[in-house]
Amino acid sequence: MNILVPVDGSEDANKAVEFALDMAKQNHVSIHFLHVVKPAHVPTSSVKTQINWQPYIDHAWELGNQILVAAKDKAEKKGVKHVETAMTDGDPAEEIISYTKDHHFYMIVMGSRGTGSPNGSGLGSVSDKISHGIDQTCTIVRK
Repeated sequence: MNILVPVDGSEDANKAVEFALDMAKQNHVSIHFLHVVKPAHVPTSSVKTQINWQPYIDHAWELGNQILVAAKDKAEKKGVKHVETAMTDGDPAEEIISYTKDHHFYMIVMGSRGTGSPNGSGLGSVSDKISHGIDQTCTIVRK
């Protein structure tokens, strides 16, 4: 049995990591952490040719890697033995849904709001899209 945990470094995602790790340890299941790098919004004007956007893109990938390493470290400290990580880029909801369809997950555990969500109650747009776009059980963890 496999559990997917999308991670973005937000407080809610970190709570979801803790929740999923407790579940994985108790039930001896595998955890997959997935980080999605949002595409850079590069202007289409002449400014685009004057700025080297690659350092910003590289930085986003490095931050994603740091988020995945931190999640994997938490898993190791909790004694979860089967942990995998993956990173991709694109629209977060679409990429998470696609990743879920390409793999055999029992469930998804995710935070209710990510780093791009304003404060407030309810689901963020990514959580909402994913919960309606997959067939698996989706546990949404709030901070």
